[in-house]
Amino acid sequence: MKEKFKSFYQLNNEELKAVWSNKDTIFIFDTNILLNLYQYSQETRDEFFKVLEAIEDRIWIPFHVGLEYQRRRLDIIKDEKSVFTKINKKLEDITGIVEKDFSDLNLKDRNLALFERKEKFKKDICDLVKSFQEDVDTHDATQPSVRSEDEVRAKLDKLFLDKIGEEPSEEFLNKIYEEGENRYSRKIPPGYKDSNKEKSPEEATFLFNGIEYQRKFGDLIIWKQIIFYSKNSDTLKNVVFITDDSKEDWWELIESRGKKVIGARPELKNEIYKEAGIENFKMYHTNNFLTDAEKYYDISIDENAIDEATEHLNQSTYSVLDKINISALDEYKSSLSALDQYKLGLSALDEYKSSLSALDQYKLGLSALDEYKSSLSALDQYKLGLSALDEYKSSLSALDQYRSSKNAIDINNAARKALDDLKASQNTIDKKKPDEDD
Repeated sequence: MKEKFKSFYQLNNEELKAVWSNKDTIFIFDTNILLNLYQYSQETRDEFFKVLEAIEDRIWIPFHVGLEYQRRRLDIIKDEKSVFTKINKKLEDITGIVEKDFSDLNLKDRNLALFERKEKFKKDICDLVKSFQEDVDTHDATQPSVRSEDEVRAKLDKLFLDKIGEEPSEEFLNKIYEEGENRYSRKIPPGYKDSNKEKSPEEATFLFNGIEYQRKFGDLIIWKQIIFYSKNSDTLKNVVFITDDSKEDWWELIESRGKKVIGARPELKNEIYKEAGIENFKMYHTNNFLTDAEKYYDISIDENAIDEATEHLNQSTYSVLDKINISALDEYKSSLSALDQYKLGLSALDEYKSSLSALDQYKLGLSALDEYKSSLSALDQYKLGLSALDEYKSSLSALDQYRSSKNAIDINNAARKALDDLKASQNTIDKKKPDEDD
């Protein structure tokens, strides 16, 4: 059954070992593999080149891979350099926030113990940022720049000398474009996921040596050049293709408790088996390529290089950790963790600023610090005393008013009593007065 449906089967360990050791095996690299070398640390690049040098007599790239690499190389270098600039800008922002965000609290005058703790906190953060900046600058220095000598390209030039496919004719490309429209409409791999790659007309094509290239068919051009090369080789038996493209138009992906990569699409294997007549076809991502190079070719590979390649593959946008030498991360784990927590705290800074400006709310954030309980207690007592003093002043004012009103009431009562006595006396006199008629 396997012989009839070979494209649905994956190579086992024994078969892979034979493929790696066979002199009639060719290792072919995609454009993204060459460009990703500019995004790895120096150590990971060295490990990758170690493998290339070990299989130097069996490596090859399609013409279109070389063309895409040359066209995109400077943009990748520029983008990588800008990442280091952005990292340093973020670190400077952190230092600036630490310097400024406590300045309006006047802690030195309000609470000397808190002020001293704040100063230590500021120094620890600034020292951490400085150490991190030094590490970033070290790795920045190992990255090529757009105007410096490109050691990565120089090594690739040497390794792939006379190992690049023939430049395609206009007729060859036009046939691919015509076939590609039909394939993409029917979702036949590879490349159909790039059918809308460039929506603007001016970016959809480019010229090289007077021939127009349609960018959306880039993957299909590479695939057709691989088949053409394999078909026209007299001795080739096995093709290994290394790509960091992860889309479904290259890989068989199954959703089973998360997305699982089974291997190359069966349609691709069936096509190259049928068209080129080869015995085995295997596809790798960089991390698995390095792992199997160690396993089947007896090449020692630093585990950190495999980890970095894996992390790079998993990230669509690259974080700070992607730009730092993976082997140095263990030294920074605890400090990076503290920095990460501090940065998370900064994200809520706007909401927290109002609390920081009011000591009675700010003390809630300090309540976890046991060593400051006594000082906070004293502060609370002082504030309660101020509150009581205000109430006392108010009560004094009310007492004075009461006393004044009480005196007025006493005088009024005395006056009323005198008036009543006077009226009573007048009534008595009136009763004793003789009647005028008598």
